[in-house]
Amino acid sequence: MAFGDEVKAQHYRNRAECFLRTMRLVSDESYLGDDLKDYIASAPLLAVHAAIAFADAILVLKTGERSTAQDHKEVIGKLRIVCGELKRDPSGLSQLSRLIASKDHFAYGDRRITMTDIQSARDQVDRFATWVYRAFPELATGDQT
Repeated sequence: MAFGDEVKAQHYRNRAECFLRTMRLVSDESYLGDDLKDYIASAPLLAVHAAIAFADAILVLKTGERSTAQDHKEVIGKLRIVCGELKRDPSGLSQLSRLIASKDHFAYGDRRITMTDIQSARDQVDRFATWVYRAFPELATGDQT
């Protein structure tokens, strides 16, 4: 397996963390004023983007290349290969798969995004982030700004 770019991997990890912090901020109704409540519907899409950025961080770190496929589902196969070659637990990929499957609904769907959607996306990305740091602890180090 090729060795990747640690600096670029940290960039994608930092981006993922930024999406996570923003998702938590806009999904906290107690924090949002009445004029900002409409932004809560962006939280699930931020969760999806956080998961994709974490996936990019892993791929860049371990292969030197992030996925550039238009179909984000392809990243799951690439991560499964990385996990297999490095003998890493692939169980977190199920959360990534669910988030990616929901991306079109969150970004373009006609159906209203519910609090259940928001909480589900938040739970899935939190579990995915936990898996990322457990399966790839080398991503947990470095600057998180």
